[in-house]
Amino acid sequence: MNAQKDFATVNGTRLHYEVAGSGHTVILVHGFSVDTRMWDEQFELLAQSYRVIRYDMRGFGESDLPDDKPYDPC
Repeated sequence: MNAQKDFATVNGTRLHYEVAGSGHTVILVHGFSVDTRMWDEQFELLAQSYRVIRYDMRGFGESDLPDDKPYDPC
């Protein structure tokens, strides 16, 4: 499987993401204290039928650490 790996800048912070597959989109969001790797098994399987996106939230995995501003998920 060839997943596209890249970074997107959101509210001044670089977020790491991966995209694979095609079709309807499924977005995988990791739990607290982990990163995109928690979806390794599901990512490949889902990409066989869907366009799958997974990303590292701010401060996790390959995404940048939060700055000194208060956290705002929006």
